[in-house]
Amino acid sequence: MIGWDDKYSVNVSMIDDEHKKFIDIINKAIVAKQHDNNPKEVAGIIDEMLVYAHKHFKGSVKSFMKKREPRRLT
Repeated sequence: MIGWDDKYSVNVSMIDDEHKKFIDIINKAIVAKQHDNNPKEVAGIIDEMLVYAHKHFKGSVKSFMKKREPRRLT
């Protein structure tokens, strides 16, 4: 399992919260793989990650462009 560590912070609470959501989804995939070993369930979780990643990066780019801050995107 993966846990949040403050060293992952980008010091933007909204983005940090989204990164925490990524960790939650990854942990869900780990648990599903360990307990059920159900490929369809794991595939569904991966799909969830892809949808969330698209939403996250689309929002991050807009946010950083709006602020025009030369900050890292991860």
